[in-house]
Amino acid sequence: MTAPSMAFVSGPALSRWVALWRGLGQGLVPPQCPACFSRITTRGRLCLTCARTLEDEGGPTRVELDALSVHAAGSFSGIWAEVVRSYKEDPSGGVPGVVLPRFEALLRDRIHDDDPILVPVPMAPVRRRERGFSPVETLARAVAARIGWRCELAWIRRTRYRRPLRGLSAAERRTEMHRAVEPTLRGARALVRIADAGAVVVLIDDVLTTGSTLSACAGALRTAAGEGLRVEAAVLGATPVSA
Repeated sequence: MTAPSMAFVSGPALSRWVALWRGLGQGLVPPQCPACFSRITTRGRLCLTCARTLEDEGGPTRVELDALSVHAAGSFSGIWAEVVRSYKEDPSGGVPGVVLPRFEALLRDRIHDDDPILVPVPMAPVRRRERGFSPVETLARAVAARIGWRCELAWIRRTRYRRPLRGLSAAERRTEMHRAVEPTLRGARALVRIADAGAVVVLIDDVLTTGSTLSACAGALRTAAGEGLRVEAAVLGATPVSA
């Protein structure tokens, strides 16, 4: 079977085509463990070996950045790192069955608020066009639906993107993210009301490395609402250096 040409497909249409072909591929490939890719009988689970290893790797952790608490579902190492990488590559396959219950448990246990609002870290438009989707946005929407919390996708936006952060030093990452995120007009108006009501905003990201991206996003939220805004963050994994 030959996939249709994507030369003239972009935006939402591209995302739909990507989801369609991923779905077709899932039907043809036998269930695999999202960590080691060995054959398993039930999609959305780890093999017994990886599941036992993951239990020994430890659970949630907390990292304190400047004026921002970051809750991580686990350390970004070992089996959990492989699971997170698989989710980032394809959040529509079987791996959500492993990721989402653990992330939901983290949020329920660590976020102490009656009605928190989840805000995913925004992806640069050029990166979204390249990939056809945002793994972080997919994560935020999915876990919000499971818990019944509010999720806002358009309160902050990425306004500058020059190069990927992977492989850069902490200082280089801070330089790249300086003034690279800002509140949208809709977000600015809503955040003022949220701050006055005392609600907490929870930034959602996949992996915490140096904290430059989350710090930039928290700064954008507080620019709109004031320093009194309650902001926390939750990620799938924190690198050992961060943790």
